[in-house]
Amino acid sequence: LPLCLMKSLHNLAPFSAAGVASVGIVLVAMLVRCLDGSYNEGGQFHNDISIDHRPEFGHENHAFSTAVLPFACMVYQGLLMHYNSPRFFVELKDPTIPRFAQSTVYAFGLCTCLYIAIAAAGYLTFGSNSDSYILNNYSPNDPLATVGRLCVVFSTVITYPLAFFGVRDGCLDLLDAPQEWRDGNAISVILLIAITVVAMLISDLGFINAVAGGLFCTLLCCVIPAIMYRRAVWKSLHKTRGQRCEVLLVLTLMVLGVLLGGTGVYKSIARAFQ
Repeated sequence: LPLCLMKSLHNLAPFSAAGVASVGIVLVAMLVRCLDGSYNEGGQFHNDISIDHRPEFGHENHAFSTAVLPFACMVYQGLLMHYNSPRFFVELKDPTIPRFAQSTVYAFGLCTCLYIAIAAAGYLTFGSNSDSYILNNYSPNDPLATVGRLCVVFSTVITYPLAFFGVRDGCLDLLDAPQEWRDGNAISVILLIAITVVAMLISDLGFINAVAGGLFCTLLCCVIPAIMYRRAVWKSLHKTRGQRCEVLLVLTLMVLGVLLGGTGVYKSIARAFQ
């Protein structure tokens, strides 16, 4: 709660760094278990986990299966931070477009590397039985997994305000809230309670990430930026040939994003209600 009551992202910088470090610890723990074979048949922790969570590797290869689309939607969700972009830019030290672009590349590059490594370590350990929350696959008696779970809790708690700020600012803008509402803490407390109650009722993180990623992230990452860019170029008095080509490119990417996101949402919902 105290972190969510802050008004500036700058104060959260040390906590964000600690959160990233915690995720790095989780990755190390998963890599160790992936390489030491503790969860393979006959391994130290193999019999500690349920059959549904034990390693399972098939013999068929479906390179173009649509079953991968819910995962693509989760990737959308994992790389979504667009709603805080104005805040990031304004609060950046020496805010310039090149510095902002450099920071964005570094941040997304680091996240991408962590995501790929964690996904690979989890899948190579448990195969098709990998849970949507991968730490559910690990034994409760595994000390490394316990450390990983504690790190995830720590990372989630201290980085939660980054997403919460976007929700709070969006609600205040939609309500056209006066300045005294923005300066106060009542809205933050009400939103935090409501979100916490909803979170307590939901257990399938994979389903939520896939649906939210396919719907909202597709809009924020693919649709809205493409429409904004097209409109900006359309209003320009000196449109170049290159800009017209870029408009066609972003609109094409928008259509592809909508197709992938929409199909991923459909597959996620269909699988959830099987």
